[in-house]
Amino acid sequence: KQRYSLVDFQALGEVLIEKIVEVTAAGPRARQAVPPPAPLAAPAVVSNYELMVIGASTGGPPAVQRVLRDLGERVPVPVVVVQHMPVGFTRAFAERLNNLLPLSVREVSDEERLLPGSAYIAPAGLHLVIDRDAQGLFARLSPRPEDSRHRPSVDGLFASAASRVGARTVAILLTGMGTDGARGMARLAAAGAFTLAQDRETSVIYGMPRAAVELNAARASLPLDSIGGRVRQILGLE
Repeated sequence: KQRYSLVDFQALGEVLIEKIVEVTAAGPRARQAVPPPAPLAAPAVVSNYELMVIGASTGGPPAVQRVLRDLGERVPVPVVVVQHMPVGFTRAFAERLNNLLPLSVREVSDEERLLPGSAYIAPAGLHLVIDRDAQGLFARLSPRPEDSRHRPSVDGLFASAASRVGARTVAILLTGMGTDGARGMARLAAAGAFTLAQDRETSVIYGMPRAAVELNAARASLPLDSIGGRVRQILGLE
């Protein structure tokens, strides 16, 4: 239990600091409601990929925001994100991203369909795995396994993507403490997916990305400000 508290309080501190900086920098106008973006037309780009998955922990909120911002608004695949956070904070994180970014972002619900042009944040306290039926991809949420060090687990998300989508997946592992996501990324790499890790210099904590690099699971290790552009190339947007 002490291990969970350490990681959770670090993530909680990051969220609180970001909100304080946002409010104090923008003044009273930061409290004004931002209208939701208008529905986007279906992306015209035909991609060889079907899914993007992102994992992050300590230092992750601004890194996730940067990658999603750099992707732009017409992403031809659904984007599923696991960010280690305390229970109760992932919904606010998703809403904040939705207000700031052109991409539609929301906290995912159990059995929700995963649609191109949208990003889905895994709710804290539940594991998120990718599943498939005749109609396409959807999310499954579950508290099990309950003994997992992280819930949601990046490894669980990545492993399910390897099983259900395989080579048609783009996977990104961002800054974070520990090794969560490295083994799942290794499974994705073995399945032929395109795998990227954030580099040492731009990571707040070079733990999770380093673990993936040491397993030879990352096809490339890039600075944070280069990841979005590289993914746009991979998806045929540039």
